[in-house]
Amino acid sequence: MFSAGDIDALPDDALYSAQDPATGHYCRLLVRDGRPGGGVAVWRYRPRRRLFTTPAGRDAGRQRPTVFT
Repeated sequence: MFSAGDIDALPDDALYSAQDPATGHYCRLLVRDGRPGGGVAVWRYRPRRRLFTTPAGRDAGRQRPTVFT
């Protein structure tokens, strides 16, 4: 989840939102006086890969990990 600015709308504010139930993503933008006033983004976290991996076929104890592979 991430939020920035004001997330509570006043009577004259415009709210724009989008949601994708299949992925669990939701976002909302608050526009105040014609300018972005705040927003919220929510997404479902699903780890896909390990952060640190070792090259295939190498001794893990002797190799430094590869980052973000």
